[in-house]
Amino acid sequence: MLNQINLGCDRSKYFDTISYYDGMGPALYRLCKFDSSLQFFSESLSRDPNNVEILTNKGSALAKLGYYDEAILHFDKAIEINSNFLPAINNKANTLANEGNYEEAVSLYTTVLGKNPSYIAVRQNLELALSEMPQTHNVIFQKPIIPLKENSHVFEDALDNNEPIKLQKEKSPNFFEQIGSMFSSLGSLFGISN
Repeated sequence: MLNQINLGCDRSKYFDTISYYDGMGPALYRLCKFDSSLQFFSESLSRDPNNVEILTNKGSALAKLGYYDEAILHFDKAIEINSNFLPAINNKANTLANEGNYEEAVSLYTTVLGKNPSYIAVRQNLELALSEMPQTHNVIFQKPIIPLKENSHVFEDALDNNEPIKLQKEKSPNFFEQIGSMFSSLGSLFGISN
């Protein structure tokens, strides 16, 4: 719930997920005191160096300060420890998108949505990343974007299929048109006609 609060001091386009625990680091982060929060995250990591929440929080603070390479190292370590810790994957994708690496960011967002289709912040980050991609860019999705309805059997089957799905971004950056195009492609793939 605390992640939903936006105090207006954070001007980032992409929404990071921060873990809250005992300590001042997350509170200072939320107040946009990123330098100060780093000190607390570093102290906490000295006591618990494999804590994925603290690693992810520190990575996010580093990214907010523009230290993208260091941030990615922290996210990667958190993901290596727990590959299902979705905030680390989301926040890494945000950092990559901020660097202009939209292909990898989109791939990571779709990975998160494949594991948790109701992760609203990731869905919003994905939509933003798709809208910022260059118009002539081809995106290859390793997994399709998960529909809003969690019980779609067509997409459950598609997630088990390892074949990449190609989506050509055309003139319109409209996210919903891209989703419609992907639905049509999947319908053809599974022999479903309109």
